[in-house]
Amino acid sequence: MVSWLLSALGLAALRSELAGMVRRARQRAMLLTLAALLWLAALGFAFSALVIWLAGLVGPLAATAIVAAVFAVIALGLQLAASATARRDPSPTVAELLAEGGGKDAKDGGRPANTLGSLAIVALAGYVIGRHLFRR
Repeated sequence: MVSWLLSALGLAALRSELAGMVRRARQRAMLLTLAALLWLAALGFAFSALVIWLAGLVGPLAATAIVAAVFAVIALGLQLAASATARRDPSPTVAELLAEGGGKDAKDGGRPANTLGSLAIVALAGYVIGRHLFRR
């Protein structure tokens, strides 16, 4: 009877802690979204000021063409970087690791046979570290 009461109290404490974590994460996400929108507005005004300044030097059509060309060059560079990283051998996802079940031993050049145990240890360590970092 006492163990049932203790487990119920522990479950209630865990539930309230999870609810608090969700509330804080939601609040943090809303603030970061608002900050991102304000940064986008600031960048938009900065680019419009650049176009207005360039329009005074070279004319409005040439100014917008220059800014468009700069954005195109930046986008092309990002696409080349993305395609270069996509050609590399992708690391396995967690779902692939769990589905594999640790088929190969580490001595055969594969992953360790206890992949699930390693993932559990990493998850537990992350929980403990996070618990100590976000204490009030």
